[in-house]
Amino acid sequence: MTPPVARIISPLPEVVYLGLGTNLGDRVDHLEQALFALATHPEIEVTAVSRVYETEYVGPGSQDPYLNACVELRTRLRPLVLLAVLKGTEQRQGRQPGGHMQPRPIDLDILMYGKRVMTGPGLTLPHLMIRERAFVLEPLTDWRPRKNFQIQGRQSLRHVRK
Repeated sequence: MTPPVARIISPLPEVVYLGLGTNLGDRVDHLEQALFALATHPEIEVTAVSRVYETEYVGPGSQDPYLNACVELRTRLRPLVLLAVLKGTEQRQGRQPGGHMQPRPIDLDILMYGKRVMTGPGLTLPHLMIRERAFVLEPLTDWRPRKNFQIQGRQSLRHVRK
């Protein structure tokens, strides 16, 4: 039988990339609160943060512009446990459940978790829309322009840098 902690914590830390977005209220404050929550979590080490970009909403209908950023971190939390931590942070910052494609005070997405490829209830890695969203690609490559991100071994994100 696997010890309970082994279902939560991996033996070695992995590099994880997150996307952060907000388009309600004090957007800068929401990003700062999310970064503080990540940086103070005992199982998360924030190693890099991109610049913040203001971007237009992408989706049906119209919404106010978003502020977007990406974060690189190291963690031993397994993907679904990290997802639960992120969802808890969103909820504490006022995000309502079931608000997909709705305005939100904060949105925290796991973009890539090491080299893992997985599809399951509530989490697909790498993130399904990563290659189609400039508001993810620009911040993701902004602070690591020489890093050659591979997505499912098929395509590099290096082309995003001009």
